[in-house]
Amino acid sequence: MPDLGQVFQQLAAKHTGRRITPPVIGSRPSLDWAACLTSSAAATQFREAYLKAFEADARAAK
Repeated sequence: MPDLGQVFQQLAAKHTGRRITPPVIGSRPSLDWAACLTSSAAATQFREAYLKAFEADARAAK
């Protein structure tokens, strides 16, 4: 196992002064709390829509 302190020092030296830009996140579906609390079908539909949006972002980041 590598010495984590040494690995951290190497990474810190490599990235010093560089800006790491955060990923751009696309739109996500709105959560209808009332519907999701009372309907498992609505909750499933929301999760599927959210997953599709998440996967689209992952594909775009490659």
